[in-house]
Amino acid sequence: GINRMIKQIQRTAFGFRNFHHLISRIKLQQTRTKPNTKTELEAA
Repeated sequence: GINRMIKQIQRTAFGFRNFHHLISRIKLQQTRTKPNTKTELEAA
């Protein structure tokens, strides 16, 4: 799933000024989509 996500970001991010911005976008997207490790019972 990570490779597909990166390819989608590359398609939509065409025109970023530099490579660092692309890498930052990928890392940001990974942290957003990371599943929550706590279950509902542990959170309560």
